[in-house]
Amino acid sequence: MNKRRKLLICAILLLSSIKLSLADCIPQGVTSRGTASCPVAPLVTQCTLAADSNAPAAFASLISCNVNAVAGDDLIIIAGVAFTTSTLLGATSFARLVEDGTPKVGSGQSITLIGGSGTQGAPLFDVMPSVAAGSHTIVLQWRSPGTTVCNPVSNPDGNYAKVIIIRIAHPS
Repeated sequence: MNKRRKLLICAILLLSSIKLSLADCIPQGVTSRGTASCPVAPLVTQCTLAADSNAPAAFASLISCNVNAVAGDDLIIIAGVAFTTSTLLGATSFARLVEDGTPKVGSGQSITLIGGSGTQGAPLFDVMPSVAAGSHTIVLQWRSPGTTVCNPVSNPDGNYAKVIIIRIAHPS
């Protein structure tokens, strides 16, 4: 099994075992690269859509999130979007991740509306193993035919867009 798949499985297992929010479970402000007793020091960056947005017909950015990394760090990306559509029956909306300017193959989701208008959602996951030092940008993009909105301001209980990046630092 390759490193990327192992990291993604570990992230899913970690998240499935957490009963509280990530902010309550993962130390905030950890600055060390790890110690012998704690070889992995996770850092969490969270970005949330704070304005209502209409879906374009071609892929466009919905939310962008930046994280700084040290060479060799692993980035676990967890993203999600829920939006409302009043488009035609059978219309398909899409969401995908773009990592450092490159659309990530295999990270997207398509959501087909089955019965009239309603709310649709999609989880997205990926792992960027052993990244280069410096700033990395993760973008959640979307597109949809017809009338589709992600409106977390006017519909906070039904719509959202969020990107969470867990940086796993390894001891030098």
